[in-house]
Amino acid sequence: MSSNSLQECFVYITLPGKVSAITAGKFVLDQTGLGVPLGRFVYGQSYLKNPEAVSIDPIELKLSNTTYSNVHLKGVFGALRDASPDYWGRRVIEKHAGKPGLGEMDYLLDSPDDRAGALGFGRNSVPPAPLRKFNQTLGRYEVIEALADVMLFRGIPENIRSDNGPEFVAKELRQWLAKVGTGTLYIEPGSPWENGYCESFNGKLRDECLNGEIFYSLKEAQVGIEKWRVEYNTKRPHSALGYRPPAPAACSPWGLNPPSQPMAVI
Repeated sequence: MSSNSLQECFVYITLPGKVSAITAGKFVLDQTGLGVPLGRFVYGQSYLKNPEAVSIDPIELKLSNTTYSNVHLKGVFGALRDASPDYWGRRVIEKHAGKPGLGEMDYLLDSPDDRAGALGFGRNSVPPAPLRKFNQTLGRYEVIEALADVMLFRGIPENIRSDNGPEFVAKELRQWLAKVGTGTLYIEPGSPWENGYCESFNGKLRDECLNGEIFYSLKEAQVGIEKWRVEYNTKRPHSALGYRPPAPAACSPWGLNPPSQPMAVI
């Protein structure tokens, strides 16, 4: 714990389909008379009046005027702890702070205020504006532009499988896909396993890249992840492609049936 017994911060949330955060409520970390960490959370009145408001946790922190209390997990509610830095993130914060064993509130407040994710924390009642490009989602027109670029290179697919994100179910996107002759195959809500290729890639990115790295800046993350992406696409053998990397196979006029003689890839 920090030197002061009572600590507090505002909790910011990025609502579904939005790219900027709003203030959801206030989190206070105190102690009981026996010195046990005691956390309290209350939603802000303006947030409760927002018709698009969602609960931070539908079980532990339901959307209401209630002041919630918690003495478990050092007083930090489960949803807030899930949004706080993981083990490696805490080590990075400690390194920058120059001391180990910071308090729970320190880990929340010292996390980058522009990181991607639904929840954020700060001292001000109004959240900061997004600072990084990665903190923003693609809108429907950006998705159309990205898909058009891919189709010019790879051809027009029969169908596109995706989740039910607002940028994918937008009327403008569906109308554009219909015009180019591509259908939509949306997965069932809450069923990411129906989009197996995407989930497989997400798992490999986590296991083979993110779990083995500590990024101390956005630029370092961009360079490191891009290096891994190039390795994954152009050098890493994939069993489903006959142990060849996907990029040469995608560019090859023979697809998955190469000629008998080896072909150089430049």
